[in-house]
Amino acid sequence: MTDRRHILRALGELSPRALEYFFPGLIINDLQEPCCLSVRGDIPLMQESDMDFAPISEVSCFEEMSISEVPAAPYVSADVRTEKVPEELADMVMKELEDIRRRYGVTIEQIEAVLSYKVNLSHLRITCRKEIILDDFDFREVRMDTLTKAVYLLFLRHPEGIRFKELSEHAAELEELYMSITDRTDLVAIRRSIGSLTNPLDNSINEKVSKVKKAFRNAVDDRIARFYYIDGNQGAAKGIALDRSLVIWE
Repeated sequence: MTDRRHILRALGELSPRALEYFFPGLIINDLQEPCCLSVRGDIPLMQESDMDFAPISEVSCFEEMSISEVPAAPYVSADVRTEKVPEELADMVMKELEDIRRRYGVTIEQIEAVLSYKVNLSHLRITCRKEIILDDFDFREVRMDTLTKAVYLLFLRHPEGIRFKELSEHAAELEELYMSITDRTDLVAIRRSIGSLTNPLDNSINEKVSKVKKAFRNAVDDRIARFYYIDGNQGAAKGIALDRSLVIWE
């Protein structure tokens, strides 16, 4: 069980650079007891005693509280920017977060819940031509090759997540998705590609998942992109954290 003080200790180890990256507008004044949190502007100071906490269980990344389920915060105005930041900075702060995850067993979603911090996300629309559109970010299209897109759509269909070693169980569905968006007509070649993706000894699936991550990070800041790309702990089910109520299939 991860309680509020455990999460706040983890929060206290995030650098100012990482805090600004994950929580733009939030200022951590003092992480000694009591923990004082505030934001820029006229928003009042919030003491730890003001917050209504409930212990948050340690769960897998696809059973975590969806950010859309976190109550809108009366103290935090989280108008997250959607422009990209330098990839080097994104990589550094994501590594810092991963170190915190390993040390404390907490996730950024748990920290967000404790802070009552809400990230504004876009609806994700899949058009009839299988274009991937972020409706609320100026209808920005997330571009990727057709085989990578088929992999992404497969995981989008499965909010419970899929273990890579169990991908062969979804080979027919993956083939159907791929054939709906590719111009390729050679069925033997198509099935060879699907076979590579679903072979647990082949690195093809890891390559496609990396391409999905890069595509979303090219479209929006990683603070937002991480809700949309495929992720998960090694050996566990991989999936997409986005609340499916934000997904629109045409």
